[in-house]
Amino acid sequence: MKRDKKPIVKDELRTRAESCIATGEIFEDVASDFAKDMVHELRVHQVELEMQNEELRRAQAEIEESRARYSDLYDFAPVGYLTLDEHGLVMEANLTLAKQLGIERTHLINKPFHLFSQSDGETIREHLRTVFETQTPQTCRVLLLGKNGEKIYARMESIFIAENNGAKRCRTNVIDITLARQAEAAIRQSRDELAQVPARLLAAQEEDRKRLAGELHDSIGQTLAALKFRIEHILDVMKNGKFTEGMALLEQFIPTLQYSIDETRTIYMGLRPQLLDDFGVIAAIHWYRCELMKLYPHIHIEAEMRIEELDIPERLKIAIFRISQEALNNVTKHARAEWVDLVLVKHCDMIELSVSDDGIGFDLDQVHGCPKSYGLSGMKERTEQSGGKLTIESVPGKGTTVRVVWCIPEGNNDWQEGLG
Repeated sequence: MKRDKKPIVKDELRTRAESCIATGEIFEDVASDFAKDMVHELRVHQVELEMQNEELRRAQAEIEESRARYSDLYDFAPVGYLTLDEHGLVMEANLTLAKQLGIERTHLINKPFHLFSQSDGETIREHLRTVFETQTPQTCRVLLLGKNGEKIYARMESIFIAENNGAKRCRTNVIDITLARQAEAAIRQSRDELAQVPARLLAAQEEDRKRLAGELHDSIGQTLAALKFRIEHILDVMKNGKFTEGMALLEQFIPTLQYSIDETRTIYMGLRPQLLDDFGVIAAIHWYRCELMKLYPHIHIEAEMRIEELDIPERLKIAIFRISQEALNNVTKHARAEWVDLVLVKHCDMIELSVSDDGIGFDLDQVHGCPKSYGLSGMKERTEQSGGKLTIESVPGKGTTVRVVWCIPEGNNDWQEGLG
């Protein structure tokens, strides 16, 4: 009699299959070779799935790593990045932009970007309109405001982007050009000052000529005129046969002539003292100091030289003397000082000249740019031409200090030759 076969339940089949695989037995109803082939195929598929899962896990890790690198590059880029929608709202922004503006990044998101500019909001809106309408790269310069009202001059460079979902976006670089703008302003100021140099030189030259003409008129001119009249008088005396009286009068000319010689020497020594060429700048400064104290006995000038003559580059000597001369002249004319300290010192690879007084001082803001301040302008121009840096410190009622520093590279002789 034929035995009825009962239907195999799915769970029971799975149980029997697992048991078969575990024990190596084969189902009674399945041929042995066919079962082995099926088990082999299943195992192959299992290994393939495991390998595919491993590849997926590796790819996922690489994607996460790449995404992290991109995020770091985006957030810590040297310029600000942001994404704007058609209404000018900030969709995304990097940390650099937030740092530039001095605010948290979360305070940027979904905010109109033009609100971060007090004066150029319309420029930003017009810039975005042009980007979305023309879909071409656009550039503009704007003034942004930081958290504490700090002014940030920036250049915006924007491109149009259409995302996969159809949304229109504007990707923008915000480049801080504050330092570049300051450099441009400094260059313009230097050009303006350079353009004024010829006029200043002419004015200074005319002032020197006027001073020299005044000194010649007041000293030598007056003395020569007096001598002329006295000689004419002596000639009249001698014509009348009074030779002894005439010779006595001539002898009286000697002190006057000596005074005129001294006056002439003072004038030409002021133009360029022979001591500077014969004995050097240190001796010339000491001589000029003594001459000034003779003319202005109420002013004491203390000179301290902490440098040897051989340590001073040849091309610096005339600059050091002229700046010292002008600084001391300013003291005698304007400072109402009683004590002046002049120090010339060498620090390693630097030479420093300072002239300090205990006079009335002045307001630097009022003096700079004054057409009569040729003394300060002349010192500044001479300092720059000789490669030095001039600083002036003064407070009304507390005196003035003029300080000039020159950097001298190693190899003093080579430096001198380079200037020649």
